[in-house]
Formats: sequence, C-alpha cells, structure tokens
Amino acid sequence: TKAYRAHVSPWKRVSSIVTSALALQFGNDFPLLRVTACQAMPAHVRDLVLQQAQRIVLGMMGALVEGIQEGSVRAIDPLVASHLIVSAINAASELRVAPDRQSIGDAITTYETVLGSGIFDPE
Repeated sequence: TKAYRAHVSPWKRVSSIVTSALALQFGNDFPLLRVTACQAMPAHVRDLVLQQAQRIVLGMMGALVEGIQEGSVRAIDPLVASHLIVSAINAASELRVAPDRQSIGDAITTYETVLGSGIFDPE
C-alpha cells in the first residue's frame, strides 16, 4: 500500500487504513462487506471471504506489533486490537452519516478519536 511505500510509522499506516475504510463505510452506497453477510453465501465463497478477512486482521496486527515495538502504539494484545478495529470499521456502516448532521470528514475524525484514544479515561 501507499503507507508502506512511503515508509511512514506503523501508527500512521494503521490510521491511514482506518481512514480509508471509514470513508468507504460512511460515504459509499456500497459499504464494505459485513461479516454477517457471509451467512447467506455458499460455503466455498464464504471460506474465501473469511480467509481474506483473516488476512486483513493479520496485516493490521502486524502494523500494531511494529507500532508497539517503536513505541507509537500502547502495549496491548495486537490480535485482539486488530479484531476490534476491523469490527469497528464493519459497524461504521450502521452509523451512516446524515449530511445535515455531520460531514463525512467530521464523522471519520470522531470515529478515529474513539479508536485511537480509547473509550475509558486512564486516570
């Protein structure tokens, strides 16, 4: 991807992936495939989709591990974190942005703030 070729930090790569995926979820008439849609697929197609989803999670996990090593990502379980990030991106399709309430850019910023900063106050 562009982020890998540009030699940016692992956290910037994760952030770039999340931003791009959220833009598709919020602003596209055809959001990314939800995992729940797999139930309706024939078994051979479902297996391929689930394998691709696993590759995405593992790629995200790799970037998180690199970020943990360089210190730009908090030391957390990267597999659990990558599943949470991908799940949050999937869920974003349910939170379609109403143009009169919030711009897509503002919605992405809000969503990324919750993902990047966390939900709970560390104090």
